[in-house]
This record gives sequence, structure tokens and C-alpha cells, in this order.
Amino acid sequence: MNIKLSDFGLATIVKHDHDLKETHCGTPNYIAPEILEKTGYSYPVDVWSIGCSLYTMLIGRCPFETKSISLTYGKIRAGDYVIPKYVNEYARDLIEGMLTLDQYKRPILAGLADHPFLTAHRTSPVVCITPLDD
Repeated sequence: MNIKLSDFGLATIVKHDHDLKETHCGTPNYIAPEILEKTGYSYPVDVWSIGCSLYTMLIGRCPFETKSISLTYGKIRAGDYVIPKYVNEYARDLIEGMLTLDQYKRPILAGLADHPFLTAHRTSPVVCITPLDD
């Protein structure tokens, strides 16, 4: 349960919860759809990016990765990704919640720590990872 975060080169300060940023920036494979759509964004983009990171750590590849940025952006806009069958229900539920296209339906940052994926480890295995052959 050691969390490691990195690469905050494009981080910003949000002074008020209702502030929306409009700068188009971010790593292509982790960028949230509201950034691509230029509708304004705030904290939910962090949830999206953490969801992409969780997916990548568990599956071994980015959820929306393609051979070109434009195709990747198309997959992000469509919410087009697949969670392999070997990922358990808790991890699946958390990833699906974090990668919800509607930013207002994503879990809030403060609630992520209470998700069963992060709390169930005390009583049962959380994720069963098999070799990447599917």
C-alpha cells in the first residue's frame, strides 16, 4: 500500500472548487476527455489520470494506447478500452468508475481510498494477474 506519484510538470493550483481550467495539456495516453473537448476541467481530470495509471499498473499497457495520437484521442473520447477478464471485480469497478466519460459521474478524489479495491486486501486477494497473453 505504498503510493508513488510522479511527473507533475504541468500541475496547476485550483484556488476554488468551481474553477475550471482550459489549457490543452497532458500526456496523450492519460489525458481526460474534457480536456480534449475543451469544455473546462478541474479535479475529475486527476481521477481520470489515476484511473489510467491504475489500469497501466495492473494490465501492463495504457487503456487507450494506439499507434497515433489522433487514434488515441478518438478512443479516449469514445471511452473505448477493454479490461481483461483476469482483473477482479473490485479493480474493474474502480477503473470503470475512474474512466467514466462524464466527469461529474466519476468518484471524487477523497472517496477513492474507501473503495473496496483499496480496502478489501485485508481479507482477501485483490487482483489476480496472469501473463499478458490475451
